[in-house]
Amino acid sequence: MSQLFDDLCTRLNQAIDYAKGNGEAILPDYYVYPATFKYIEGQEISVVFHDLGCATSGVDAADALKSARELLGITMYGMEKDGDEIPAPTSLDQIPVEKNEHTALVDVYMPPIRMAGETR
Repeated sequence: MSQLFDDLCTRLNQAIDYAKGNGEAILPDYYVYPATFKYIEGQEISVVFHDLGCATSGVDAADALKSARELLGITMYGMEKDGDEIPAPTSLDQIPVEKNEHTALVDVYMPPIRMAGETR
C-alpha cells in the first residue's frame, strides 16, 4: 500500500513540475490524501485532512467517506483555481492517531468537479 501511495505522490509531483516548467496548467485527474477519521460515541464521525487544513463529518462511515471525498474535491478545485501550491500528501504511517481514530487514503476524481465548476 505504501508503494502505491509513493508512486501516486511521485506522479503528482512530476505533473506539477512539468506544468511549472512549461507554463502550462497540467492537472492530475486524481488526488489522493490521507484523512483521520475520529469516532466519539453519540457524535458524527469527524474527518480531518491535516495536509489541507480542512475537516468534515458524517453520520456513519459511508456518509463520512462521501463527505470527505466531496470536501477533497471542492478543496483541490479551489486550490487549482486560485493557483495555490498543492501540498504533497503525508504518508499514512507518518500520521499519529489516537485510540478512537484511524487513517485512510481518500481519493477524488477531478474531471467532473472541474466540469461542474466551469459550467457555473
